[in-house]
Amino acid sequence: GLFSAVHFGNHYSKDGKMRSKPEMCRDIGAVLLIDDSLQYAMHCYKADIPVLLFGDYAWNQMGSVCATNFDGCDVQIQLFDPAVHSPVLMKPDPSKLYRLLDWREVPRAINFLLGVPETLSVAAIQMCSVNNKLTNLRTIERLVQQATRDCPGLQLVCLPECCVYMGESGLQTVAAAETIDPHTSFPGQKCAFSVALASESHSTEDAQREALYDGFSSIHFAAGLCEVAHLHKVWLSVGGFPEKRKDAGELHHVSGTKPSISNTHFLISPEGKIASPLYRKIHLFDAPLVNLQESKSTIPGNRLVSSSVSGWNLGLTICYDVRFSELYKALRGVHRIQQDIPRHSNHSDSALVNAKMEHDMQSTDSRSSVLRPGAEVMLVPAAFTPKTGEPHWETLLRARAIETQSYVIAAAQAGAHNAKRTSYGHSMIIDPWGTVVAQLGGEKEGICYAVLEKAQLATVRRNMP
Repeated sequence: GLFSAVHFGNHYSKDGKMRSKPEMCRDIGAVLLIDDSLQYAMHCYKADIPVLLFGDYAWNQMGSVCATNFDGCDVQIQLFDPAVHSPVLMKPDPSKLYRLLDWREVPRAINFLLGVPETLSVAAIQMCSVNNKLTNLRTIERLVQQATRDCPGLQLVCLPECCVYMGESGLQTVAAAETIDPHTSFPGQKCAFSVALASESHSTEDAQREALYDGFSSIHFAAGLCEVAHLHKVWLSVGGFPEKRKDAGELHHVSGTKPSISNTHFLISPEGKIASPLYRKIHLFDAPLVNLQESKSTIPGNRLVSSSVSGWNLGLTICYDVRFSELYKALRGVHRIQQDIPRHSNHSDSALVNAKMEHDMQSTDSRSSVLRPGAEVMLVPAAFTPKTGEPHWETLLRARAIETQSYVIAAAQAGAHNAKRTSYGHSMIIDPWGTVVAQLGGEKEGICYAVLEKAQLATVRRNMP
């Protein structure tokens, strides 16, 4: 959809007939990339069409053309019209004429001229999930409500891994799992538990409803999250959702094991709809150090996923993935990705480069080639253990930010969930230079905020290519 609105120059014919540049300009109503035709640029500019000057031609050198920068500075622009051999001075509208110094800024320049926001207001929620889905849903709604009140204009709220349910065993998590319909959305009317969600206190009616649901037996958590997103008009990053797999039988035949769920990450739009492909965690947490073996209950994923939120490309990952740098490098780069990751490649980073990629609900047949834009923000919802979190958590997250020159948002579980499980916490947001710009402590729930800036992203990527 983006490039259908962009015209690239040097096409001077239509229906087999040559056309003048002024004639062409009358048919154009979008952004132009101009590389070698000042006269073409001038006609477009005078026709009130945004122009992006780009190239190394003499007329486009600093001094010949002094254009506004991306901050919209109000300066005179001197264009030399070769037809009349004299300079033409114009005072440009800051939204119409720009000079581009580096081809790597083309996507950002196009987004800017098309009115795509240059900033993204985000929040990372830290919570302590328990073995009751309705309680967790109430906690999420309360914290999302607090976030939108504390930060007007908030666009994206990131939830931690296991936000749905935190039990004492894999069997309990399997029992709490739900199938995910990619078309799940807020139905436009109150769900059965809407009153409980909206309530700020536990009324008798709420207590009766909670008894009715009895933990997790009757509540569809994905629909509840869609309602939360719709109610508060924000994007939700839902990471670590226990997804019951309808195709588990087929996958058992391939893998030789009998897990039945996936650890799944997806985005919900402010309209209350699941609005991204499903990312299923690739690297499962099998760690004798802390006596956890995720693969007993969980099927590993085999697709990388990125998706767009308000003009920003987001790479979706989960927790233990953060130890595998090639996943993030693949999300950051621009690759043609043609095949699935082989099963049982949990510790094979090289396989990730060849993984199948899904971006914005595109068809991604494993035999086809998909060209995707690189991620600008890496999402890492997590439930790190204290034993691994204290020595490694911040170091790993900052490393992923630095090596991919991307923002990293890591929403984390914190505190004691039950007698067997405690999480490290320390949710944080990191900029492309590797600086921690927002952070929480290790035991209590809370929210940290940041405003992501494409200007900073572009500066880091340009200065450290």
